[in-house]
Amino acid sequence: RAGHNLIIVVGGGGLARQYIAAARRFQIDEAHCDLLGIEASRLNARLLAAALGDKAHQKISNSLEEVTLACQSGRVVLSGGFAPGHSTVAVSTLVSEAVGADLLIVVTDVDGVYTADPRKDRRAKKLSEVDLKHVRRIFYESAEKAGEYRLFDQVSLNVIERSKMRVVV
Repeated sequence: RAGHNLIIVVGGGGLARQYIAAARRFQIDEAHCDLLGIEASRLNARLLAAALGDKAHQKISNSLEEVTLACQSGRVVLSGGFAPGHSTVAVSTLVSEAVGADLLIVVTDVDGVYTADPRKDRRAKKLSEVDLKHVRRIFYESAEKAGEYRLFDQVSLNVIERSKMRVVV
């Protein structure tokens, strides 16, 4: 990270999905399911900050303003979700845009962008490079419910497009 600010936006993962599933059993609305996912992502970010020790800014950033201020610490900055309706990938694109990042790296348990969800479609093919127009087609039909993981949502794609952001998955 020498010469760079490292900002990590952590997702809610399995913890978020467990809470969201429980909330749905109680027929809780999607906005509140989103809030549970956000809290799970922040808890995961707090765990990572603790694991990084003095290399990390220990206060988890909950907004673009907090991320920008935390970057001044010279330490790794961590964040989870910000607001209902925004995936943590969308948050990472917004953060990248706000700090003028030269690269966004999306780390996930899927090893790249595929023509379809490789966990659901055995015929899905991994794409070594893909343009934004193609990515929009792939993810256009994706659901937009809390906790439903999609590599990119519409917010993230819009930010990537307007910022001409370089992204590696």
